[in-house]
Amino acid sequence: MAFLRLLAVVLAGAVLMGCGGAAPKCNDDGVKETVVDLAKEGHINAAKIAFSSEVADAFANQEFQLIAVRTTALAEDVGTSTCEAQLHGRKMTVGTGELKDQIEFINNVSYETYLTDDGEPYVRLLRSYGGMPFG
Repeated sequence: MAFLRLLAVVLAGAVLMGCGGAAPKCNDDGVKETVVDLAKEGHINAAKIAFSSEVADAFANQEFQLIAVRTTALAEDVGTSTCEAQLHGRKMTVGTGELKDQIEFINNVSYETYLTDDGEPYVRLLRSYGGMPFG
């Protein structure tokens, strides 16, 4: 009888261990691509509101990458990583005539990665664009 109880405890522990799982890594290529897409969409929308469709178009045609990626918190028991990085874009030309200028875009971003119940990574952008919060 004691053997059956021990077996039940061991099996229950094995099942529960499968519920956690490793948190998605901050520097995973898929995670970084999603962060870039979310931040880019936010910058395009902000540029439409604050500046002009021309500036928004410049952001839309911009290529961004995440650099200096770092993990600031890790909770593997619930499959979560909190991350920070720099969103870096190549120089882009905005404006016309005397207002024409080349700007290089560098901005800090913070984001979280989660594992969904299906075990797929999920990314939530926390802050970008000079501290502007995103949902």
